[in-house]
Amino acid sequence: MDERRALSPDLVLDLGNKGILGMAAIDRADGGLTFDQQLKIEEQLAAIDITLAAFVGVNNALGIVPIRKFGTEWQRRHLPELAAGRVLAAFAFTEPGAGSDPRGMESRAVRQADGGWLLSGTKWLIGTGKWAGLIVVLANAFDGNKALGATAFLVPNDLEGVVQGEETLTLGLRAMVQNHIDFENVLLPSDAVLGAVGGGFDVANEAMQLGRIGIGAIALGALKRCLQIAVRYTERRQIGDGRLIDRALVQEQLLENACRVSLIEHAVRACGTALDTDGTVPVAFSMALKIIASESTWNTVDRTMQLLGGRGYDEANGVAQMLRDARVLRIFEGPTETLATYVGALALFKTRHFAADLQSFLSEPELPTATTGIIHLFKEAIARLPASGKSRRIERLSFELGDVLSWHLLAETLKRRVPDPLDAVRVWTDRIIREKHVRADRLLKAPVPEHHSPIWHLLVQEIETDFGLGPAFKAYERQGTDALLRPVIPPAVGLR
Repeated sequence: MDERRALSPDLVLDLGNKGILGMAAIDRADGGLTFDQQLKIEEQLAAIDITLAAFVGVNNALGIVPIRKFGTEWQRRHLPELAAGRVLAAFAFTEPGAGSDPRGMESRAVRQADGGWLLSGTKWLIGTGKWAGLIVVLANAFDGNKALGATAFLVPNDLEGVVQGEETLTLGLRAMVQNHIDFENVLLPSDAVLGAVGGGFDVANEAMQLGRIGIGAIALGALKRCLQIAVRYTERRQIGDGRLIDRALVQEQLLENACRVSLIEHAVRACGTALDTDGTVPVAFSMALKIIASESTWNTVDRTMQLLGGRGYDEANGVAQMLRDARVLRIFEGPTETLATYVGALALFKTRHFAADLQSFLSEPELPTATTGIIHLFKEAIARLPASGKSRRIERLSFELGDVLSWHLLAETLKRRVPDPLDAVRVWTDRIIREKHVRADRLLKAPVPEHHSPIWHLLVQEIETDFGLGPAFKAYERQGTDALLRPVIPPAVGLR
């Protein structure tokens, strides 16, 4: 699959026939799977192939769930064919100029005299976009010049004006197509609106919330596979007069890998239980899970490759593909830096809302003292900031706080599921949190750096003088280099 950049048709059919492609299409009350069961399936698929898990996850969480939860009876008529895998669904939100930032979204849907809509815009890096029969599209809606807000639309792929662009040749997840889609004045009927007019972010947030939790499950499957591979190899590998697994450094790494597996597994199970009981997981917790799970996976896969040496670098042994596939987990459903900054800002500036959501999720009357204490320290630091450069500093502090709080939140879930404070995973997690606190304390006590002209501009000028403007990176001639990465050639200056 990876080499051919395609999923085998018989595999897709088999996933559909077994109900895996459409496992979110049937409500639990009607005999469908629980959320926790779906997360376990995602975990198992990821242990086999991260691409398979991503493919199934996109179709279910981003494609089917919005239709099932927000669709009309007319729109939900598609669910049986989605459940059987006869039709695939995609979610079109990201754009070339905005990424997943809704403030930069340029796609428009203008209401027509007959109540229908005229959709125009370009969506970018859409998973399974070319394969999907139905696409959930986010666009800014207008009635004349009146803005109605972001709105979700259910768009059949075969409508006139839906133009599927070429595939993006990605680093990983190669077997799952990613492409851009142009909507060139696509006429939609009035009943194409998914949810309420102006309620597009309700649809998007629901899908992305489940997507983040799903990434936690995918990461868990990959982490378990890495641990299995690392233990198997180090038990068999002879170094000098002993086995590799008997080395102290190797044992320390395996312990860390096992602790990450356990910590994330408890968090994923907590999310599954919450979704199956009251149907909600706090946004901050899903973001914290996604941050730690994706970063842990990247760290662990990289260490596994290092542990295997040349065997890890060999494509035949599977870890190389896992490394490529795992990299995107730090980007999908919000990059780590964006999510951590959001969690930190939420704790700093909407503290009551942040606390109330988590208290309910953790079944506690108030947040732990350690969590409220670190928030208070950051608030005090922000209050002391000078006016000059304050916004930049707040953004930096929000990111740092979000990173620390993410570990706090998963640690609290662990404590409730593993009461013994001497448990190895709890001891390891507490040590990580102490190290995070030390780092945060250094940052809070450090003087606010003065704003200077960026030195990188001077360095880039030197680099361009010494090495030229750089290659166009046209490894694939038909696609070329992204416009934001191409060298800008001044008049009378050529490439070296």
